[in-house]
Amino acid sequence: ALPIFLMFLTWRNITFSFREKHLRCSKRNRLYKSGLNVFYHKMKRSGFFLKRKPKGENEMISEINHDIILLQKTSEPATEKDLWVAKNLLETLQAHEDRCVGMAANMIGIFKRIIAFVDIDTGFHWVMLNPEIIKTSKETYLAQEQCLSISGIRQTRRYRRIKVRYQDEHMNIKIKTFHDRTAQIIQHEIDHCNGILI
Repeated sequence: ALPIFLMFLTWRNITFSFREKHLRCSKRNRLYKSGLNVFYHKMKRSGFFLKRKPKGENEMISEINHDIILLQKTSEPATEKDLWVAKNLLETLQAHEDRCVGMAANMIGIFKRIIAFVDIDTGFHWVMLNPEIIKTSKETYLAQEQCLSISGIRQTRRYRRIKVRYQDEHMNIKIKTFHDRTAQIIQHEIDHCNGILI
């Protein structure tokens, strides 16, 4: 009877030990999966998974960001290291020029204060780093605007004339005055940099 009792105790200890290890492993797996899930969503919110679509040998056309939460994130100041973003943004704008006249870097998932737009009067393509409106006209008007990142048409109020301080592609500080439709486009894109949606 004693050997049988000892065998029973040994079997019970092995069973409990196995069950305890199984529970510990299950808990670790749940924590691991939970950690991966949190990490994935953080990376998704940061815009990490937005794709870059190549077009041509040296062109990079980026996917448009439609995430409302990401679009409301305030962009950081751009530096010389971000000049590649300006080039990317301009090429993406040109690829969508049939239905878009301006873009901000957060529209391609990069949260830097960079905008690209078409001057309506001249047809010239502009790129501005760290644009800032330093003076506005007293006159304002109601504008109907669309956005490549958001569907629909929305009404907003814009200044008729604005003076903008910015840095060009050589990081030189410039100041220029814009009016009417071009001024409206710049105001829209600077709103994007500030996380403001129409």
